[in-house]
Amino acid sequence: MSAARLFAVCCLIIAPSAISAQSNFHDLLPESTAAVLQIQEPGEILQQFLTHPVINSVYDAGLYDELINDAQRAQIETLQNIIQNITGLPWEDAVKQATSGGVHLAFDPSSEGVLLVLRGDEVVLDKVFDAVLSWLQPLAALSGNPLKKGEYREGIIGYQIQEIRFAKKAGTLVVTNSRDLGRFVLDQLIDPTTHPTFASNKNYQAATVASKPQQHTAWLWADAKLLQQNNGLEQLEQALRQNMLLELLAGGLVNQLAKSPYLTAAIDFDHQHLKLDLTTAHDAEWIPESRQYYFGADANGSAPSLLLPTNTIASISMYRDFSPWWLLAPDLYDDDVNEGIAQADTTLSTFFSGKDFGLDILGALEPGAQLVVTDNQFADDAPQPDIIFPAFAIVGTLQNSETMQAELRRIFISFVGFLNVVSAMEGNPQLDIELVDSKKDRLITTSFIPPPAGQPISVQYNFSPTILFKDDKLILSSTRLLAEKLRDGNHEAEPAKRNGNRANWTTNSHLTLLAGPLATILRKNREILITNNMLENSSDREEAETQIDLLISMIQLTNALDITIESTSKQLALSFELKFQPDSK
Repeated sequence: MSAARLFAVCCLIIAPSAISAQSNFHDLLPESTAAVLQIQEPGEILQQFLTHPVINSVYDAGLYDELINDAQRAQIETLQNIIQNITGLPWEDAVKQATSGGVHLAFDPSSEGVLLVLRGDEVVLDKVFDAVLSWLQPLAALSGNPLKKGEYREGIIGYQIQEIRFAKKAGTLVVTNSRDLGRFVLDQLIDPTTHPTFASNKNYQAATVASKPQQHTAWLWADAKLLQQNNGLEQLEQALRQNMLLELLAGGLVNQLAKSPYLTAAIDFDHQHLKLDLTTAHDAEWIPESRQYYFGADANGSAPSLLLPTNTIASISMYRDFSPWWLLAPDLYDDDVNEGIAQADTTLSTFFSGKDFGLDILGALEPGAQLVVTDNQFADDAPQPDIIFPAFAIVGTLQNSETMQAELRRIFISFVGFLNVVSAMEGNPQLDIELVDSKKDRLITTSFIPPPAGQPISVQYNFSPTILFKDDKLILSSTRLLAEKLRDGNHEAEPAKRNGNRANWTTNSHLTLLAGPLATILRKNREILITNNMLENSSDREEAETQIDLLISMIQLTNALDITIESTSKQLALSFELKFQPDSK
């Protein structure tokens, strides 16, 4: 058994119980510490995990047996039985008490050391330690790396298997791969004034004040120098230079990561949700001119409210100033991308009657846009294809509404004519067009001419391209029904509260993916999904049905996925939140 594997085993034994912050943990660490991980309430996290509906479904579906082989399962069960026999407690309770004081991880570059510190009830911790030791010792001997032990100071007994060292003192267990780091921590346990410590790190102090580690299930702090190792940021920057969509979604984060002295990651987990919150320092002066499109000139650009009409599958809202994003492409992208943009500019200029796409068309839009994707609905008399595509719409705001409405109506009609020419050449159905004007809005919609009786209904019948103008709003939709739904109803979602307070936070981007409508449209396409699974995986129908139904069932265990980018004048946060369905009990 390798040293790395042994260290991983030690961490995995304890990791399910998670990590809890200790007020004086930083006093055990050297000044050169570059990363610290703390997780709160170990026993509670273990209980939440073991009783979570998603985990129960994994067991019921047999996925647990597929992920863990018989030998691994036998080792886990053996260890659990040993802990119960030695402590006289159910293994979950034993682990809970043994970690009641918290578990912590740290990384020290100067010693190349990884540190695991666990604190809990001294009596129970000693018994759990003895149980783990009795289980680990024969495994180490069989691997040809027998357990070594010796006394360090003041009666502290240290143990070693290859490069992995561990010792305990008064309810504290220390595990590390570095002798120097281990000795430093033990010295601090004996006398907290022995060495200067990590507690004086200014960036760490600032991060703890801003992010409140004790309020989260798990909390990570990392020094900026770790972010800059192995050219990670340079590789990310290069990826952005090669991908316009990636730049549009995440380009503004790179400069803040490059300038921030630290990164924090907070995790919150219970039966209701799993949330990851990445936070860096934020300063408007760090934003170059080429990326002011992302945050706005004052770094305070706010995304429009999220749109959530009925049957929404996904909705995106973001602040972006699209005109400078397009015009400053030479500063953002590599030569290959810029060559493609130049060709697109020529084509789009012709299409838009000689108008410059970046300056005249995108420049006519206010910063900020919304995209909404919904389950597709069909009128009673409309042809319905066998494969159902979602409906989608883009919503923007025009700066000069009266002038641009007339221009965009002409462009849309010309575009429909172009599609009809192409469709006729390929033998595809033609689009009919209808103009509807009222005092409040103007709508131009299309629909495919119904196929002859008995003919198959192609996927094109998912679409009825529509453009709608209401006041200064522009709605470009794949279907008429969705455009009219967005026109007629108030579908703006209430802004979410960040940690109970939105007073100082500005939402730059927000994406939500809703599980219920997603599962609905997958069920509508169940037959084609089964057929594709059979073809791609060479599986029989029963196996394909099981896999597709399991996928839909797993999606239905969740409620929604939210991704947000938010900022204050001093902080920038990227958040991922997976919300689960409420417990059925």
